[in-house]
Amino acid sequence: FFFQAEDGIRDVERSRGLEMCIRDRIKIGVYVNPCISCDPFRQIKDLCVQIAILDPVEVFITVEKKFFGANQGANREFIRRMIAAIWNYMKEKQCFSRLMIYTDEWNWKEVVGPWEDFGTSVELWWKSIDHNPSKSNYKPFGGWKIDKVAYKHHTNLKDYCKLDDAGMSSYGWSQIIF
Repeated sequence: FFFQAEDGIRDVERSRGLEMCIRDRIKIGVYVNPCISCDPFRQIKDLCVQIAILDPVEVFITVEKKFFGANQGANREFIRRMIAAIWNYMKEKQCFSRLMIYTDEWNWKEVVGPWEDFGTSVELWWKSIDHNPSKSNYKPFGGWKIDKVAYKHHTNLKDYCKLDDAGMSSYGWSQIIF
């Protein structure tokens, strides 16, 4: 489900869904939709405050053109700084247990150009909405080889908590989007 926090206001109905997911021990992942005009360290700090009731969660940085500007160099620097902020919290065992980038080849190239820096250090949640759960049709991009593709977003499904169309895959996930 989506727990929107962009305006800083917790949605009561969605909060009940979050409580239900916690109660039923549903794995929760947190998507960070970057605010390119914001300080990425502050964005991650605020996120940690808002998810403090959770055990450390997997976090996904959404790399889609709609969240970034036209300057690919500035986009790369923003992503680099956001990753550094998340890793800092991971070292302290706070908020996050695992870091991934959520993107597809087209969005990656539009946002950052031919950048291949994170393929060995950050896993990929590959966005390939083809209704096929297999990763067999993956073509490497961004430096990610098949062994670094952690998940494949392969279909649009309603999530367990039934609050919104989660648009994710069938891994028993519930999502929070910040």
